[in-house]
Amino acid sequence: MDKLNQRAIKDVLETEPKIRAEVLFKFLVEGKSHRKIEKEKSELVTNDGWSSWKIIYFFGFSNNDKGQFSSLDFKSLYTQIEGAQLADLVEYHTENKTEIKYNYNNSGKDILRNIKVRVGQSKLKKRLLNNYQSQCALCSITSPDLLIASHIKPWSESNDAEKVNPENSILLCSLHDGLFDKGYISISDDYKVIFRDKANLEKQNIKTDLIFRQPNKEAPKTDYLNYHQTKHKLK
Repeated sequence: MDKLNQRAIKDVLETEPKIRAEVLFKFLVEGKSHRKIEKEKSELVTNDGWSSWKIIYFFGFSNNDKGQFSSLDFKSLYTQIEGAQLADLVEYHTENKTEIKYNYNNSGKDILRNIKVRVGQSKLKKRLLNNYQSQCALCSITSPDLLIASHIKPWSESNDAEKVNPENSILLCSLHDGLFDKGYISISDDYKVIFRDKANLEKQNIKTDLIFRQPNKEAPKTDYLNYHQTKHKLK
């Protein structure tokens, strides 16, 4: 999902809430393009041809969502937009990167679920960066762009609370996230690294002298570690 710059965010926030909702209704329900909406909505803050597009992307939508909520009524949409935590959305757009891709159900019950999930993942990563002192739990990598909020119980199998629970997550670099996600490695109840095929990893010049560095708080919960071990037959 595209992110907006500060100027675009300012334009969205300066647009009246009802106008924002009307733009989204025309796009999500009526299936109109942002160019056509622009011509119909003279009340938009700027007249640069992209004002409606900014609103659409600010709330987490893309071209794929055009006309996908045909059964949604305006009152329901407006209520959901009114209840949005704008500060959280602004924070999300001003950050560099989010790893999770998520496709929501387009029933219209919660049209902002996509952006809410992304905001939640962004906050989770910030929390893990603090807990793990901005370093991979299994190596010395400290670049935030290379660090991932890696879920112990897979994201797709977790409920909403588990998806943003730091005790169901470990801060890992891209390599160790991949190894953990595919079950090549796991973490035992006493926080030792478990290998599925240590010799095979060593043949590929992947280091196996790994020591799990515990976070300063909110360490991985053993229930989730057991789930991961069982799922990948490492228990």
